Amino acid sequence: MKTFETKQDKQIREQIEECIEEVIGVPREFWQYKGSRKIAVVTIRHIYGYFLKTKSRMTLQGIANQMGHINHTTIISSNKVVDNWLSVPSMYKRENQIIKEVEKLYAERYPECVTELID
Repeated sequence: MKTFETKQDKQIREQIEECIEEVIGVPREFWQYKGSRKIAVVTIRHIYGYFLKTKSRMTLQGIANQMGHINHTTIISSNKVVDNWLSVPSMYKRENQIIKEVEKLYAERYPECVTELID
């Protein structure tokens, strides 16, 4: 199933990928698409899906397709995982640190995108 990705969504997606790649120091080819079940890679993909959902206007199915999943419910589940990490920061220090660093880098590098989504 093909889904429509706007030019703006594509730009935001690429910006998110760039920020995650820089923060974690691992090329996106290793974590961008479904494949590995190593915990470190799964963690990165959860964070990637979370940022796609919160920063872009992509549909859940569009995000799922982008990440190599079949169903949008995978993204819903993944975002619940990240929400859990954020609600219990003392238990998920590493995950929260990555999220904060990506958020900070994204806001510094693309401030126009941050304010655009607020409007």
